[in-house]
Amino acid sequence: MARGVKILLTAIIAIILGAQAYFTISLLTPDGLRVSYPETGSPSGLSLVVAGDAWMAPGSKAIERIEVVAEPVAMPGVAAIRTQASLQWVEDRGRPIYPLPFWSAPMTLGAEGEWIVTATAFAAGGRSVSSKAKRFSAAAVPPRAFRAWSVSHIAAICVSAAVIAAIAIAAGKGKESFMRRFIPIYAIAMLGNEITFQFYWFDAGGWSTTTSLMLHMCGIAILLLPAVMMMRPSLFRDRLSEIIYFWGTGGAVQALIFPDVGAHGFPTFRFFAFFISHCLIIAGSFSLVTSGRLRITIGSLGRHYLATNIFMVPIFFIDRLLASVPPYAPGNYFLLGYPPPQGSIVDLFAQVFGPSPWYVIGFEIMGIGVFGILWLPWALARRSAARRPVR
Repeated sequence: MARGVKILLTAIIAIILGAQAYFTISLLTPDGLRVSYPETGSPSGLSLVVAGDAWMAPGSKAIERIEVVAEPVAMPGVAAIRTQASLQWVEDRGRPIYPLPFWSAPMTLGAEGEWIVTATAFAAGGRSVSSKAKRFSAAAVPPRAFRAWSVSHIAAICVSAAVIAAIAIAAGKGKESFMRRFIPIYAIAMLGNEITFQFYWFDAGGWSTTTSLMLHMCGIAILLLPAVMMMRPSLFRDRLSEIIYFWGTGGAVQALIFPDVGAHGFPTFRFFAFFISHCLIIAGSFSLVTSGRLRITIGSLGRHYLATNIFMVPIFFIDRLLASVPPYAPGNYFLLGYPPPQGSIVDLFAQVFGPSPWYVIGFEIMGIGVFGILWLPWALARRSAARRPVR
């Protein structure tokens, strides 16, 4: 691969990691409140879910309420809208344990046009913190909030499946000649999408140390997949490719089924960036296998299962450590902090085994099944090829 491409991709990765460090430092304020939706410059529907996050320094009273106000701009006779937001809570079998910093507030606006939204969080004793004013436009368009298994969700899954299949088939037919042409385009698309999303998400007010660091399985795959593809053949490349295949594919498939996009449904930028990144993770992982660069065996399954369990230990403590910095909530990397608010099979594990870390027992059981499913197609394909008569 051209040296210039490698330098470019290395620079993009460095920018992503540097931006994450800068974003983390810039959010180190004792009290904070942000509005992440609606988006500036993107029309929202008249019925929308205003969303954001809020925190106050440890030692202060807990946030008691969050008031959200939307005021019309130059629309005589149209009244301002006021409502109260609800904080998300981590629960144990229906019993609230502790609040997360994320809040949302359904709202219906009185007219199309320009609006300004602000939010204020109040704690006992009169302590308060307010967000910056956010100006947006409202129009009679469908609601933007994401709805699971809506037409847009199903369409995104179908398009992703078609792209994944096309790339995997092309890699299987073209082998190394295809990979040499494909890798630079793939790497630039993957990392370009990620760096654009990182800066967009911070500017939108949604970036958080608890959810946005590149410590998710998919985040690690995004950073490492292009690098692995550019490596020369070696045992290290093979072992790293195995881990990325299982982490990336397993995490990305679940993400496509249970997208974590909240209020940012179709056709917002976050919606497109989310599905593009997870589609490319699976496509890249499959291309390694179908091109012959990676061989998934039963040994791969065992090595990956062991590596994942070892890696989960420091991630668990990182999740806990993040509660000591704004927004003063545990991280949720590898889903070790709490069940995803949008709902997933983790809710079932929490009901059966209890809150984190006990529901990790469910992960261990599910991991055997999920990783086995990711291994099985390639095992069956090799078995079928071995039975095929040689001509």
